[in-house]
Amino acid sequence: MRRALLLLSLVSTLGGAQSVDPPFAVYDGRARSSILITNPSLQPLAFVIEPVSFDIAACGDLGLAPLDTTRIRLSLSAMSGRIPAKQTRRVFYDARTDSLPAWFALKIAFGPARRDAGLSMRLELTHFVYLMQEAPVLPSEVEVSEALYDPIRRRLTVRVANLSGKLTRLHSVGLVDGAEVETAVEACPLLPRHAREFAFTWTQPVAPRAVRLRFPGFVIERVVRSTSVVPDATRTGPPTADPPA
Repeated sequence: MRRALLLLSLVSTLGGAQSVDPPFAVYDGRARSSILITNPSLQPLAFVIEPVSFDIAACGDLGLAPLDTTRIRLSLSAMSGRIPAKQTRRVFYDARTDSLPAWFALKIAFGPARRDAGLSMRLELTHFVYLMQEAPVLPSEVEVSEALYDPIRRRLTVRVANLSGKLTRLHSVGLVDGAEVETAVEACPLLPRHAREFAFTWTQPVAPRAVRLRFPGFVIERVVRSTSVVPDATRTGPPTADPPA
């Protein structure tokens, strides 16, 4: 709560809507690119760029660490600077690695260009970079668990694992209803030998028919199975679970 209030106060003070474009970028091998940092506020801003390595837990939580310079060689046109009010600043970077895939992030911290009474406030945004290997991940290298739906909690869960040493991306995780209407609810990278666990709230009265996972070049679909049955007015005994599929 304290962190949320601090960020809210910072956004109000700086005018809000600071941005880094694009939020992520994917390259085949070497990355020669740039980011555009925007300051839409009415006062000048200072920024500092910190290159970091990162990992993604199964629940989706992000873990940051100092950049692994033994694998990634990165050069930036600027590590810090000042952006006048209502202006933008473009920062160029060049990233190489001896072994693919690789990934890192640029963490950009914003703050007032002038510090009043020693008060320093920061807002952080991140640009993620993925250096892809040449060979794509194959369907046989992805493991998808059974898709389970709890009708009482209106909650659907599914687990996806990348069994390979290659990097890929889930373009979308879609929930498909009985009329074959697909609602895309998630998109994310899938790091080598990593798993992601998804839990979605489903508000429609009828359970989704399937979960559809779209990867580069292929689609995996799992039929949804309910974990329990909602009691109705005609049932005389306790609710029973669906038989195993």
